[in-house]
Amino acid sequence: MDAGIAVIGAGLMGSALATQLCRSGQRVTVWNRTPGRCDQLAREGATVADTAAGAISSTAAVIFCISSSADVAKFFETLPEDVSLDERCVVNLSTGSVEDAERIGELVAARGGTYLDGTILVYPVDIGTPNGLIQYAGSASGWKRVADSLQPLAPDGTLYLGERLDLPAVLDVALTGTTLGTGLTAFFEGAAYATSQGVDLELVAQGAIRTLGVLQNEIRKSIDEIKAGTYETDQATLDVWRHGIVAYRDAIAAQGQPAFVLNGVLAALDDAKEKGYAESAYASQYATFQSHASAKTA
Repeated sequence: MDAGIAVIGAGLMGSALATQLCRSGQRVTVWNRTPGRCDQLAREGATVADTAAGAISSTAAVIFCISSSADVAKFFETLPEDVSLDERCVVNLSTGSVEDAERIGELVAARGGTYLDGTILVYPVDIGTPNGLIQYAGSASGWKRVADSLQPLAPDGTLYLGERLDLPAVLDVALTGTTLGTGLTAFFEGAAYATSQGVDLELVAQGAIRTLGVLQNEIRKSIDEIKAGTYETDQATLDVWRHGIVAYRDAIAAQGQPAFVLNGVLAALDDAKEKGYAESAYASQYATFQSHASAKTA
């Protein structure tokens, strides 16, 4: 068995991962259902395997980056029995659910392998750069074995979260799905309004970037309030915020532009107000969201 690493999936992200591994001096084997997508990776120095099973059998670790984690589970459910995972670490970076991660972990363990589930929180262009951010969780022994090999993919942003397999998928929802996804959509909503008023888009972008510093401070302050369990404030109350958001929403709507994001924010604020948090800090929304959630007991 070669000490190299295999990458299953040569789409945009899989190709970025394999390319960076090649450029970091590692022995890389790749496989993709459409072989032609591996041509550029071969020019980077990767070995193109005839089959996925062949790629796995020839390496000590394998990264999956395909359409979904559910497809990764199906792959292992149908993998020929003579393909051994003994002394191999499987790393899944495909998007999926907590249930997918746990199912793949069971399938890999049943074949004698170790398993890590992970989430990529950046675009392919960020792989291998200081902006790279990839989170992993799962087998501690597997992580110890492959950590150095995975580090070049996100030199400053490789995070091992521990053995709880559900953590990457949970944080993917919390960070990529809500914080990043909603944040970007909110910026686009505001930028469309501002440019409709004749404001230069570059000026909007510069202001948004400065505002991110304020957002960072607010997140930190809010976390302190949440941990303390108190939402008293001598600054802007939730109701003051609500009046402001209504005004912002109405300004956007007056231009005929749907205020999708701000209407969602207002729905959250109305819920918090109905629960008695009108005079509390803006962070009190956390308590109302949590009251709706059926969180697992730690």
